[in-house]
Amino acid sequence: MTLSDTFDMALLDAELTLDEGKERIPYIDSRGHLSGGVGRNLGKGFSDDEIALMFANDKRNAIYDLDTHAAWWRKLPAAQQRVMVNLCFNLGWPHFSPFVKFLSAMQAWDWPRAAAELRDSLWWKEVKERGPRVVARLLNDGAPVA
Repeated sequence: MTLSDTFDMALLDAELTLDEGKERIPYIDSRGHLSGGVGRNLGKGFSDDEIALMFANDKRNAIYDLDTHAAWWRKLPAAQQRVMVNLCFNLGWPHFSPFVKFLSAMQAWDWPRAAAELRDSLWWKEVKERGPRVVARLLNDGAPVA
C-alpha cells in the first residue's frame, strides 16, 4: 500500500509519536488492550510484511549476538551454524550463553557431546518436538528430519 503524502507525513509522524507515545515493551493501554510501538494494538495481529520484518530483525539480532560473543561459530559447518542461530534465536543470548558445556562441545566440533548437553537441559523439556529436530540437524549435518 502506497500512501500519498498531501499532509506532511513527517509532521504527522512526530504528532502521532508525541500523542501516542513510543513504547518498546508491550503494555496494557487505557482500554485494556495489549499495545506497543507507537499506539499499536497488538491484539489486532500482524500482516505478513510485519511478520517478515520482525523475523528478519530477530534473526539478525541472534546472528549479531553470536558474532559478538562467540565469533568461533562462523568456522563451524553450515548445518551446525544454523543450529547455533536456531538456539540463540529461540533463547536469546542471555539465556543461551549459560549453555557452556554445549558451547564448548560445539567449539570442539563434538556433535554427540553437544547433542547430549541439549538433551540434558531444561530447554529440551520445554521445547517438545523442536528439541529432537534440532539435535537431528546437529548430528545429521542438517539433513531433513522426517
